[in-house]
Amino acid sequence: PPILLSSDPEDREVNFTGKTITLRFNEYIKEEKLKEQLIISPSIDNPYTTKINRQQFELEFENDLDSATTFTFNFRDGIQDITEDNPAEDLILTFSTGPFIDSLNIQGSAYNLLTGDIKNDWIAGLYLPSDTLSAYNSKPRYFAKTDSAGNFSLRNLTPGVYELYVWEDKNTNLQINSFDEIHGYYPEQLNIDQNMEGFTIPLVLNFSDSLQLVSARPIGKTFLIRMNKP
Repeated sequence: PPILLSSDPEDREVNFTGKTITLRFNEYIKEEKLKEQLIISPSIDNPYTTKINRQQFELEFENDLDSATTFTFNFRDGIQDITEDNPAEDLILTFSTGPFIDSLNIQGSAYNLLTGDIKNDWIAGLYLPSDTLSAYNSKPRYFAKTDSAGNFSLRNLTPGVYELYVWEDKNTNLQINSFDEIHGYYPEQLNIDQNMEGFTIPLVLNFSDSLQLVSARPIGKTFLIRMNKP
């Protein structure tokens, strides 16, 4: 696999003020579904472009990054060598736009309540209770994906109060679709001021949208009313 030789910013660098992230490898590289593979935490509503020049990868944001924030970029399998499609291993870059690196983390696991199955690539997300939108129509502040054993680890968290959800993100939009995506949550708000572990989240299909009228029409002597759920 390609080996990272240097990066700008460097891993765990503080007071970063740029908009461009540069990675340099020991061999020619390519992108592979990078938009799906790259996990940026906390989530960023900031468009970016990428380009590769032989052994160098650049990611440039359109706008400035949030100040005094610790960011983690997990490229997973998104950067590979061009000859054998080997992904760079453990390609994770953490840096801060402030004077220090947030170091809190929480760990847990998830499983399908009805079948007992576990799966990788479920989303574990942390939401701020102060957000005006709910977890069903907004993206999480922090998120990570489960591994093949159903375990998740949310790292480099800013201290605060959060709500924890886990769900199967079928359409990869980072939002819970309760109609066809199994999901679950921790029933209490978490005051994260130290490292925490041992959370077990059962997931189940639970169409939680409010009951709504879809259509209504007469058919002979019958008046048919159709709703959005049983």
